[in-house]
Amino acid sequence: MGIHRGIVSATFLIFTGLSAIVPPVFSQIQEFKTQQPERQQIDLIFSPNTNQSFEDVLEQAESIASNSVEQGFAQNPEVTQIYIRIFGDVKGQVAPLLFSKVYRSDWQTEPKIDRWIRYFDNSGLLLGFYNNSSNSSSPPIPPTSTFSREDDPGFRDD
Repeated sequence: MGIHRGIVSATFLIFTGLSAIVPPVFSQIQEFKTQQPERQQIDLIFSPNTNQSFEDVLEQAESIASNSVEQGFAQNPEVTQIYIRIFGDVKGQVAPLLFSKVYRSDWQTEPKIDRWIRYFDNSGLLLGFYNNSSNSSSPPIPPTSTFSREDDPGFRDD
């Protein structure tokens, strides 16, 4: 019984000692977080009409993204960066259509989402806008900024 009390007492002393250390650590973490720019992530899923072309679906997704970014910056002046992802849902099949990371300073300079959008190449195929048969034409590549491998920070041309 004496050993049991000794273990309980030692455990109590350890937790008491830790409680004296933990608050300063949390206050340092909170201060660090407040120094970080405010980021907002927006994930949206919409159900396009299967009668429309995939290009029309992408235009609709761009419009949704643009409106969401504009609202995000307008609603919260502390937000300095918005990361938005738009997904399409056709008959329960969900696929990413586009994503964008927009900084407030860039948006204020030129509020056009198409500068910062990246598309997912196979979304039209995944959502059933194109079929896999060999006699069908391949899906057109959506308009996007192209990057050369030299733009990749990890690119090495040895």
